Amino acid sequence: MGNICGIYKSNKTSPEPVPLEANINGRNEKNDDEIKKSEERGNENSEIEVKGILKNKTKNDEESDGVLRILLLGAPESGKSTLMEQIRLLYKQDFKDTELLHRKAFIYNNIVDSMKQILLYMKKQSFCLENEPNESKADFILNGFENIYGPFNEREIDAIKSLWGDKNVQEVYKRRGQFNLNDSAGYFFEGLDRINQPNFVPVPEDLIRAYVPTLGVDNLIFTVKNKSYQIIEYGGTKLDVKLIEDLYDGINCVFFVVAISEYDQFLPNDTENSKLQNALKILDKCCNHCRDLNVPLYVFLNETDVFVEKLEVSPLSLYFDDYTGLSSKDALLFIHELIEERCSMHGLKDLHHETLCCCIKIEETGKMLEKIFKRLKK
Repeated sequence: MGNICGIYKSNKTSPEPVPLEANINGRNEKNDDEIKKSEERGNENSEIEVKGILKNKTKNDEESDGVLRILLLGAPESGKSTLMEQIRLLYKQDFKDTELLHRKAFIYNNIVDSMKQILLYMKKQSFCLENEPNESKADFILNGFENIYGPFNEREIDAIKSLWGDKNVQEVYKRRGQFNLNDSAGYFFEGLDRINQPNFVPVPEDLIRAYVPTLGVDNLIFTVKNKSYQIIEYGGTKLDVKLIEDLYDGINCVFFVVAISEYDQFLPNDTENSKLQNALKILDKCCNHCRDLNVPLYVFLNETDVFVEKLEVSPLSLYFDDYTGLSSKDALLFIHELIEERCSMHGLKDLHHETLCCCIKIEETGKMLEKIFKRLKK
């Protein structure tokens, strides 16, 4: 798979943030069994939970103490769960030990899956590894790993770190849009020394960046300045149109998340429309519902930092013929105007709607949400 050309060394160092408090241990069979059993229970109860949320949601304001309800929508992997985690952390909705255990498992598995994706793409494109000893480590990653629920052993961590340090792996990572690699992969690769500890507990940024898929409907109730809010997130790999329509009943506001960094990524069964273009089609339907129900819509542009980074190797003009800008600022403005145009096109011109940028820093997200919640209370 490769020739010796030298080896790339990263100079980046990971910060040592303060972890969330939790009583969870490292990698052991007991934790593995707990995770597997919990996953089975989650799958069995998924439909029951959805029906329960729908039933409770349809209570009138008098019965539910005037709770303001927000529906959180977006295409799969757009960042809905990221926004949900930020809200949860901002408004002190603590994680249970079992939840943190699951998120730890997802972080370790995301690291392995991300490296596998990189190596499989390199193999498919006949790209070589720069450092020849990494060949056997690549084979080990591709063939010797099963599900990982806790810290890596010495051989595993050595293989992952060596491959992440390979210059050609770094070059392929820059083009991750071509094979739909999760954009948080680099963050976790850079934090391997901190993450691969027996007493590792995810810090807030880990929880925000970790991709944990939502199956069905998730539900969070929280309080801001003596006002209660319920945010309902719909997730899944396929969009259930009927279920989404049911979720609109009794809603006071809609949050719609768009991962704009997906402008150059495509679904396996659709090579004509990018993931971003598909997200805009879903937004069209969302606009129609908001117009008919007369509820405000807030569109969150997610992964703007990744979007700007990608522009250097994947020009926006290749995917939008009418884009003629020259800078990243032009590109962001183009996407912003594109979404505003879609909203106006579907009758939201006279209805309150805003297009906002998601913030990586949780404090900035908090300031943005405070303004939204203040408006919703009026």
